[in-house]
Amino acid sequence: MKQVSHGLLWNGFRYAWKANPHRLSILGSRFEEYLFEKEELKVWHRFRSKIGNWPQDQLTYTVPYTFLQAEKVWLGTAKTRFQIRAFYNERGEISFSAVIPYASILGSLPFTQLKDPQAAHWMAFLNGFHIFPANNPSGWHFKELALQIGAPVSGKKEISVPITASVWPAKNPELVAHGNENWLGRPECMYNLVMDIFLVMDPKGVALQVPFRKEKILQKTGLGELEEPFSFENPVKSTFFAANRGFSIRATEAKAPGYYIRGMGMEARRFHEDPEVGKYISSGHLSFSNAGKWPLPWEMELALEQSLVTMPADLLTLTEGEITGEPGKGVQVHEQVIRCKLNG
Repeated sequence: MKQVSHGLLWNGFRYAWKANPHRLSILGSRFEEYLFEKEELKVWHRFRSKIGNWPQDQLTYTVPYTFLQAEKVWLGTAKTRFQIRAFYNERGEISFSAVIPYASILGSLPFTQLKDPQAAHWMAFLNGFHIFPANNPSGWHFKELALQIGAPVSGKKEISVPITASVWPAKNPELVAHGNENWLGRPECMYNLVMDIFLVMDPKGVALQVPFRKEKILQKTGLGELEEPFSFENPVKSTFFAANRGFSIRATEAKAPGYYIRGMGMEARRFHEDPEVGKYISSGHLSFSNAGKWPLPWEMELALEQSLVTMPADLLTLTEGEITGEPGKGVQVHEQVIRCKLNG
């Protein structure tokens, strides 16, 4: 009897504030749960957002996803929680390995079924995140946000996944803390982070991962975009999907008070076949904007890390979709439940 593993892969996010740019306070996109029964997929997704002291604004968001059904590999998810410690106008970074027991990985097939999971080939991808301030509800002005997942290392009872994350609370002459006091000296700026991890365990060697990284520096702009197209031939009719390993957005120069976010997005774009050239086309996308009523040009450094994963076409089935939302003003958590019928 065939064993089919299934999993819900987060392909990124896009969001934008309608009226004005805002500081980095609460931001998150995570799949809380999904249910797959009788060829129907049911997904619970939460998008979290909050601005600083400015009057409440409204946002729109889009979250693309891929539902995978695979044979001969195990698909699962895990999460890790941690804090990043920074100081006002100083970059904060943390690097560590998230140790995940095999028994704690959530998947349609138990990861403890194999006698020797340590001998399998493993892959790990970013599957959503939630960042929020630990010691100032309004957050801080934005200069950098970076999240990265490295190559996992398997042990006898657990998998270790390298994690790197950084934030940079920007110096700004405005009133910052709770709207009624200035930051003086070198105050501590703490952020809490939850990162979801999508895991692929490949004991048979049927999946191939091709990683890539793209960097771009943009001069004097309020809107930055990085688009990395790639194309490839598919002579053996393999099936491909794209997954995120991380991203970095940094402002290297701005005229105060320009350290704000109007919109941000990272996405592993969908594949499509171009019959004219006989190739498959896809791309990775990263975007950032601080555009608003006041022209505030930045010098931006953007970096995007993604992977292509290929498997034989008869072993992998993909269903792609996206979740869109427009929460009301001041709504900090927007939860949606979507349903879609697969295979007709």
